Amino acid sequence: HSSYDKKINQLKKEAEISERLRRSLHDTVQELRGNIRVVCRVRPDISGETADCDTMTFPDHPELKGRAIALHEDFVGGGQHLYEFDAVFQPETPQQVCFEEIQPMVQSTMDGKNACIFSYGQSGSGKTHTMLGTPEQPGMIPMALDHIFCERAKLAEQGWVTRIECSLIEIYNETVRDLLTEGAPANTSSLPIHHTSKGAQVEGARIVVVDDIADVNSIMAEATKRRATGKTLINDTSSRSHAIFTMA
Repeated sequence: HSSYDKKINQLKKEAEISERLRRSLHDTVQELRGNIRVVCRVRPDISGETADCDTMTFPDHPELKGRAIALHEDFVGGGQHLYEFDAVFQPETPQQVCFEEIQPMVQSTMDGKNACIFSYGQSGSGKTHTMLGTPEQPGMIPMALDHIFCERAKLAEQGWVTRIECSLIEIYNETVRDLLTEGAPANTSSLPIHHTSKGAQVEGARIVVVDDIADVNSIMAEATKRRATGKTLINDTSSRSHAIFTMA
């Protein structure tokens, strides 16, 4: 038994050393790729839109393929304009491929780092679809949490006990509103924002403990019902607010 216990302790130490090395290499790769990255996703044309597909192309030059778009003169008023990004996703790119781009950042959160992933664009550009998605095509948030739950299960096998808490708020007309409180946001006033040494924090937002992806889907569905929306020429329920999902 003594030699057996000694072997187990040795394997545990080797596993700890391997994990520290993995985290160090992971951090190095992340820093080399850039702690701040800008990715462009082009959504498909929507029925009823009048757009000339020739106004935008995706260069296939080896140095630009997969990370640049070209806008032509009939779109921007003269000549060809090339825009480079850390990555470019074309209209047919599935959600899973988009998630693979941010998956290393999600893994960094499990290693104790902070990460922020946000989608920016005009109304109707597909931000909500990218971040939340649908049950058939989950977005970045559900897939990120699914990855985190899988990693948590692995940690549990090593004796770790973890707790995952989420909050979901929206900023609408300069008002901060909780999307996880029953009756909100219509029956609640703007939540106060406090600036601390840890950054800006919203006071009073409901914190929900989630144990699996089903819990996430449930709160996402409830929050979606409460978000401020409006009708556009291409979307009857376009989001009219900035939604902020936080996990700790």
